[in-house]
Amino acid sequence: MVKDSTHSATGEPSAERNGDLHPGSPKRERELALARRIVCACDQPGGVVNVTEAMRSLTEELESHLQTQEDVVLPILGAAGEGALVARMRREHATLRALLYEATDNKRPVLCTLAELLEQYLRFEDGPLRGAMQKHMSANA
Repeated sequence: MVKDSTHSATGEPSAERNGDLHPGSPKRERELALARRIVCACDQPGGVVNVTEAMRSLTEELESHLQTQEDVVLPILGAAGEGALVARMRREHATLRALLYEATDNKRPVLCTLAELLEQYLRFEDGPLRGAMQKHMSANA
């Protein structure tokens, strides 16, 4: 197998090498900015009209982000015995995807809920998820 920036020397997906999963990466910052933009639009009278483009961008970026986690992070955590974290991530991914689907109608309550849950999920990634990944990556180093 050809080694690239997202695979280890053994050809396995590498979370450590995938910069999109780290706090502060440009992609994560865009996702957080999009979530905040949606919240701001929701808080302004008539602001939901301004959400359509943000939702389109968020849907593309978030789906890519979630899929990367499912392909890279979940297998690592599952193999390390972190079943509770894996289950939580699967639940939260399903919830975020359902809200993305519901939000296509630009309904203010759904958009606000999506934005708030996305911000909470990104904080979860930066805290417990990141800690578990660092623990297991350093144990395998």
